[in-house]
Amino acid sequence: MHKYTTQHRCCVCHKLLAQSHNLRGRLEIKCPRCKRVAVFNNQECREHLHGDAYAIRQKRL
Repeated sequence: MHKYTTQHRCCVCHKLLAQSHNLRGRLEIKCPRCKRVAVFNNQECREHLHGDAYAIRQKRL
């Protein structure tokens, strides 16, 4: 797995919806489990590129 791979999970059931290396713009994915539409934007995926934010994010998961 790439060091900066971002996992996109459903906010309700936490099912893994997608993984991306570089997300540009807006991504909308419908969760097959709970049928909710999850929306991801570039700002969410940018956080692991700044300093120790990637390590902090991994501790939260």
